[in-house]
Formats: sequence, structure tokens, C-alpha cells
Amino acid sequence: AAAAAAAVVAVRSLGGERSVEAAAFAANPSHSCVVSALGGPSGDESLCQHFEGDLRACQVTVAPTQDCWHKTVGDEFIDNASVTSALSGGPKFSREDVAAGSDWAQRFYNCMAGAVEFNGAVEAPYRVPYGTAERPVVKSFSTPTNQAYFYSFVHVPKAGGSYFKALLHEVVVKKNEALGGADKRIEDGIVSRWITNPLVDLTENGFANTMWHYKHKTPPAMFGAGMAESFDEGYRAVGKGAISMGSCEHIDAPCVYLTVLRNPLDRYISHYSYLCLEGSEGMTGWKEEWKADAGKYAEAGCPADPVEFFDQVGGFIQLFAPGANPNTQCGVEAAKRNLAAPCTRYLLLDKLDHGLEMMRKTMPDFSEIGTSVEQAAEAAPAEAAPVVVDAPAEDGWGGFLQTRKNDSGSKLTPPRRGRLEAYLNDDELMGRLRVLLGAELDVWNFAAENYQGQWERDIHTC
Repeated sequence: AAAAAAAVVAVRSLGGERSVEAAAFAANPSHSCVVSALGGPSGDESLCQHFEGDLRACQVTVAPTQDCWHKTVGDEFIDNASVTSALSGGPKFSREDVAAGSDWAQRFYNCMAGAVEFNGAVEAPYRVPYGTAERPVVKSFSTPTNQAYFYSFVHVPKAGGSYFKALLHEVVVKKNEALGGADKRIEDGIVSRWITNPLVDLTENGFANTMWHYKHKTPPAMFGAGMAESFDEGYRAVGKGAISMGSCEHIDAPCVYLTVLRNPLDRYISHYSYLCLEGSEGMTGWKEEWKADAGKYAEAGCPADPVEFFDQVGGFIQLFAPGANPNTQCGVEAAKRNLAAPCTRYLLLDKLDHGLEMMRKTMPDFSEIGTSVEQAAEAAPAEAAPVVVDAPAEDGWGGFLQTRKNDSGSKLTPPRRGRLEAYLNDDELMGRLRVLLGAELDVWNFAAENYQGQWERDIHTC
């Protein structure tokens, strides 16, 4: 409680909304359920309608049309008439209209975080439909146990996702090669605009457009009835993007979510090092006043410590429970529920090799994922081993040190490395950071506890 109170005082002086909400969440002594009601996609699931400490009620029934795509893309693209009108082709890709794309992305992220302009007086988290063998989620066709046609990879930044994406890319390429080439139903005019090609573009660049195609099943050979034929021929569609949770609702084919999770403390420190100390991606994480005096900070990085930088880095709860404030118990519980869904499989970065092995054993569509990396490791262990970066092992932050090319520690100059090591050894500062990451640690602990159990159950697509 004392640490939580100290964190509240510390972050309020910074004026950051995320940090204030995170500290308030941690300061709340109880997150127990006050009122429950039946809801969820099936309508018969007992869910909490209001948690103690949450300022808004937790909506237990959220219609698919309440998702953030529907709320942000514009009525003109929701209308079926858009397929044959001047809007044919769907919303523009973000890189084709950078200003409009940036505006849409900001609105979409606000919606994911449960902003009042989209939700009003409630939290409205997306909940994955729970299919079972007796009551499967109905799509236009079915697939054998533990298989799907579409795999939607929810990419959590700085959690090994780029490495995992590369493995998925390799799976798709090899499968297409074995089948004699890419699916003939795919239209080059569409996929050539995907920045993730051959993976389906579910990034900020393409999500609005891709979901429009799937919602309206146009062209049908690629996004409609043709998907069943593609599956029967052996093709699979794999999408990638941080905002892709909920995408299966738009896809009329058996669908599964994939993701990689990382300890929130390690992930945050990685993000802090990358954005603040290294100033990566054109100093996108820097405040304007820091950028204006960039020369002053060139050698040692931005002037903020990890707690002061907290508002510059996004969390991950809203990626799995879009539509709810991530610093509410409503959002936390919805994220846990979606990670535990029968159509979700998650890997843990610190057990990545095990996760890949379990995918090979339990998911026929990924029977060879990561095998080329293992073969390379056997041939040249030093080159294929995890990269060790950023801090000495004795600091206790082993999860931050062992990465799969996820951290760019080569940019850590001696002054930057010195700052980082000092922060990691500052118990008071790291304690405050743990308080701010309380909601994420709650979700992480749940995921770690239930990690092994998910592999012992069959996948039921959604």
C-alpha cells in the first residue's frame, strides 16, 4: 500500500494519464466483483458486471458490431453498398494517406483503451466466442481438430514478436512452395499493398482495409466461399498485427489467435531502453522538448528515468481486451478470459523453444515451425543462440537479457548502459515500476500459471 501511494504521488506530478490510472489501480485494496450477470457471446456465461474500484460498469454482452473496427471505420464502409459504390476497394491503406491513416490509428487505439467517446459510461471489452466440440463457433465451413484456415497473430511489441513473425512467414512460404506456388485465388492488386505479405496485413497500415474485405467477402474467391477451397487444397492464411484481436469475428472461416507474451517488467525495460535510451524509430517516444534539444541527449539518451517515461510506452492489456480501460479489473479479467479461450494459443518468450515444440506437436499446420532455426543451431550454435544484451546477469533481470534478436543493445553506449544498470539496481525505482505495471503483471501471472494447461486441450476455432 505504501509503495502504491508513493507511486500515485510520483506520477501525478508528471501529469500522465496512463501512469495515474495504473497507480490508482494498484492503490485499490480490492478488485472483487460486486454484481454478476449472464452475458458473453453465448449469452449464458456468468460475468462480472461491476468490479470494486472500477469507475464504470463492465458490459457483459458486447455485440460484434460494437468492436473498434465498426466504431472507427465509418458507416459508409460498414454498409454493404460500399462493395459496388465509389468506395469499392475499402478504406485506404495508411501509407496511401498518411494523415488520414494516422488519425484513424489514434482513434482506433483510443477505442481499444475504452475511451469515453466510444464507450460512454461503460467498459465494453471484446470477448472471444468460446467454442466446444458440442457447440462449435459456426462458420461457413469446418476444419479438423486443432486446425484452422486463418491464424491471427496478435503482435505484442518488444515481446519476441518480430522473431515469431519471421517463423510464421517461413511457414507460409514453405507451404506455398510445397503446393506449387501461392494460392491462385489471391489477387496481387490487394496483397501487393500488404506490408506483411505473404502474411495478411492486420497492422495499422492494412487492418481497416483487410477487415472490410473479409466483412463483405469481396472478392469472394479470396475472402468468401473460396476460403474453403483454399483450405482443402492445403493453403492457410496467417495474419499479423498488434491490433488484430477481434479479427476472427469478421472472417467467415475457422480462426485461431496466436501471440507471444513476455514478463511485463522485462518487456517495459526493453521498450524503455529501445525508445528512450537509444532514441530508436526517429525518437518517436521522445517528448517534443527532448527532440528540440536532441544534441544534448545524444550520448546518454532521453532524460527520463523508467518511471518518468511510463506514459510514453503503451501497455498490452488493451491488445487482448480491446474496448476496456486496461487499468481496470474489467479489462484485466477480459484479457485473461481471451488468452484462455479455446481458440487462443500463446507462447511465453522465456519458454519460446518449448512453445514452438508444442506447436509442432499439437498444431498440424505448424508441424515444422522453427525447425530450420534448430537445424542452424546444431550446425553453428554460436550464431543461432539467443542474443545476450544490455545488463550483467547478476542484476536478476535474466528475462531481459535473453532475447531472440528482440533488443538492439548494440546501440547502448557506455553512458546509456551505465544509466540502465543504475536503474535496474535501484530497488525503490523498480518497486514503483512494479506498482505501475500491476495490472499487466496480474495478466502475466495468470498466463504463466495456465500456460502448460492450454497445450493439453484441443483447439476449438472461433
